[in-house]
Amino acid sequence: MYIPASFKNEDLKELNEHMNSWSFVTLITPAEQTSHITHLPILFDPKPGKYGVITGHFAEQNPHWKHLEGKESIAIFHGPHAYISPTWYAKPDVPTWNYSIIHAHGNTEIIKDKNLLLNHQKELIAKFEKDDWDMNKLPEDYVDTLLGMIVGFKLTITKLEGKYKLGQNRSKNDMKGVIERLKTSSISSDVELASLTEKHVD
Repeated sequence: MYIPASFKNEDLKELNEHMNSWSFVTLITPAEQTSHITHLPILFDPKPGKYGVITGHFAEQNPHWKHLEGKESIAIFHGPHAYISPTWYAKPDVPTWNYSIIHAHGNTEIIKDKNLLLNHQKELIAKFEKDDWDMNKLPEDYVDTLLGMIVGFKLTITKLEGKYKLGQNRSKNDMKGVIERLKTSSISSDVELASLTEKHVD
């Protein structure tokens, strides 16, 4: 990923928070004639290794999982992003797009143990479920059937790239003007981008 020096983010704590919050990723695995691309929710554990591990699952009918073993994949964590109008700057200029994004590179392996796959599903549901739905109330044979329809994977991160293009190459007044306008937006992602930009105003 092309990252100008002013947009490079190597703050591991902030990157980990981003990966926990924006955990619907784009997973890319290169192949000889094409690239396999899947969009899916994941769990991120920062503790193992230098950069942590990602776990997720595919529908069994998705051929992507058949190309994982022994290959490097890239998980893209998208963050808040927004169009930036030049009218928000102190001086006339051109429009741009501000955003935060993380690329997590790593080696992947299939999760074959049924109990590990079941535990992964329970952890994933626990993270996102807001209405106290309980997977344990489902019939055991039904859960077994569902588990047979998915394939789990683990990606051990070996390289982590963070790009936070938030206007750091502009003046503080320009960045503050962008922040103020984003805060007034009705789009939640714009407001989140404003908050993130505030953290990066020197």
